[in-house]
Amino acid sequence: MGWSSQAVHYEESSNMHIGASRLGADMAEKEGLAWAALWRLSQNWSIATCFRSDSRTALGQAEGTVGTTQVDEIFGFMRGVFQAVESALEPHNVAYSHVPGHAGEVWNELCDWLAKEERRSSFYCPRPTLDVQKWKRAMGHIWMLFNQHDDLPAFCGVGFHAPPPSLPSGATAPLLPSKPQHRHRKLVFTMSVCSANVQSLSSGPHGHAGKIAYLRQQVRALHFNFLGIQEAKTQETCTYVDQVYRLASGCERHQQGVELWINMAQPYGHLNGKPCYFEKGDFQITLKDPRILMVRVDTQFWNGWIVVAYAPQSGISRGERADWWQHFAEVTQSRREHEPLIVLIDANAAPGDFDGKAVYKRDLATSSSTEFMREFAEAHDLFLPCTTSAHVGDICTWTDPSGTHSYCIDYIMLSRHFAEACKTSQIAEEFDNASSDHVAPLVELEWTATVQVHRPKKQRSPAYDATQISATVVADILQNYTPAAWHTDIESQVDNLNEAILHGLCQACPKSGTQAKKPYMSEELWQLRQHK
Repeated sequence: MGWSSQAVHYEESSNMHIGASRLGADMAEKEGLAWAALWRLSQNWSIATCFRSDSRTALGQAEGTVGTTQVDEIFGFMRGVFQAVESALEPHNVAYSHVPGHAGEVWNELCDWLAKEERRSSFYCPRPTLDVQKWKRAMGHIWMLFNQHDDLPAFCGVGFHAPPPSLPSGATAPLLPSKPQHRHRKLVFTMSVCSANVQSLSSGPHGHAGKIAYLRQQVRALHFNFLGIQEAKTQETCTYVDQVYRLASGCERHQQGVELWINMAQPYGHLNGKPCYFEKGDFQITLKDPRILMVRVDTQFWNGWIVVAYAPQSGISRGERADWWQHFAEVTQSRREHEPLIVLIDANAAPGDFDGKAVYKRDLATSSSTEFMREFAEAHDLFLPCTTSAHVGDICTWTDPSGTHSYCIDYIMLSRHFAEACKTSQIAEEFDNASSDHVAPLVELEWTATVQVHRPKKQRSPAYDATQISATVVADILQNYTPAAWHTDIESQVDNLNEAILHGLCQACPKSGTQAKKPYMSEELWQLRQHK
């Protein structure tokens, strides 16, 4: 009989510290099992071995049948050693047995007694001469030294020889010509885009209870696709109510804040008369701060960018305004030039003079921030629909506190992709944004494009009965599977694995009425299943 009794080392710098980070019986149980497996690994014997413990949890973790909520060092070390033992002896030569604690089992009682005696007066049993600090990181890979399977890289004395696998041989020509998996169809896009400075959505004096619901009802009733909101003064949020998807950037000290609302009930186009709707997964926020919300749109048939922004007003110093517009231009550079862009902005700037690129109307006013806005528009090749022939009515969107003068400072800016698609531009007079000094610009877009419609693949019914699949069946199939060699290309490895699993399921779980062939599992399990 041989035995060893050792104290648990909690000091991380100790050569015998394998990962215990706190006091506890579970730590001691895992430490004991880890050193027992390490001792067994050091003995060059091919003798079948059984590990016994009165901790069912620690024993299951050593065997790999029980997990842990927190993967700490001691768990990784213990499981790594046991994997090495199983690889060296083959799994069928390693057994795990739970012993009920304090139940009179003589060897378990002896272990408890020896542990208590070691605490009172040490027996000075030697530990293995191993520098744990050196081997701790490698312990999770030691099992590869003892495993001779072809799918693992070979050990070459100082490490594992892991050359890149072979490249796929290339696609082979099909025996029969396949039908194209897609066809081209005409899709008519129709989008309604609105921008509104609401001054506040919830806090006084311009906000009030029920204002969000009031605006949401109007978005649905007026069939908007997008509504950009400035000066929301709301916290960062993402909601989906009454089929309106709301993305809010958050405010700064209850000021600023921008939002994008998407009406999921309003189609953005029609394909052969069938409406196409947005889904929540079509939208991804790429940047957000209290003044900018940048959203990437990627649907099955259309992709682009929508940016909601609130520029600093003229009362802020020129330097701060210049810095913000430069920052705005830089962050929006993540968009590629060929991708459409829609900017919904309270620019706090007049449109400026005619140039035939961004502005198409003459004799428009200029303000102190006009040059910043025009530089931004030029950098992204944007134009202002409210200055084109598509616009109907007045273009002024803000009235000063005196109520005597109105100015154009709110815009929907479009990239050149929409030059022919801008059907109508106007002030949304029917839309009440509950703001006393701002009105909302609105743009209607319509264009036709050729899109690819994928043919739905015919779903084959599986040749096995899915109701018969169990953990035992899956485990047996995987245990009988022989992986391909390390150098085999990944496509062949995936194909071989899929073929083996499907073949195994067809054999183990045949559909009723089909002739069962030779089982792809152990004879005992097959006979038991046939008996049932």
